[in-house]
Amino acid sequence: MIGRPLAPMLAVLGEHNEVIVCEYDHWHPWYHAALAAQLSGGVSPNIVAQETVRPGVRVSTVFLGMNANAQHPTWFETRVFGGPLDGEVAKYATWAEAEVGHARMAERVRGAMTETTECQPDPHSCNCPLPTILESCEYHKRKRIMGPL
Repeated sequence: MIGRPLAPMLAVLGEHNEVIVCEYDHWHPWYHAALAAQLSGGVSPNIVAQETVRPGVRVSTVFLGMNANAQHPTWFETRVFGGPLDGEVAKYATWAEAEVGHARMAERVRGAMTETTECQPDPHSCNCPLPTILESCEYHKRKRIMGPL
């Protein structure tokens, strides 16, 4: 073999949330059971943390079960949905790192939300809390009064 060996690609979580590298035949049923539990609203073993910072702004940290990083295993991912940091991603090797990373990302999102006082015209970057859009956001007040800008 030339070069470095490939990093492990598939894994499941053990009883104490430790990463267990495995073959496809073991990973596939575990991963699909975790996904089915998540989609049905049940408790999914691959969810580290999920938090709604404001309506429409969410931070989610999950165990991916797959590793695409040959240099350093990254089995966990935190992703921001909505708000000024929409699309931000951070990756981790362990459950403990993912818990700490989730808390840090959620704090970053809260900080970015408080720094922004004016809503943006792009609905994907609007930082208004949804229940108070029409009362507090100058952009949406103008839009409601004058129609589409």
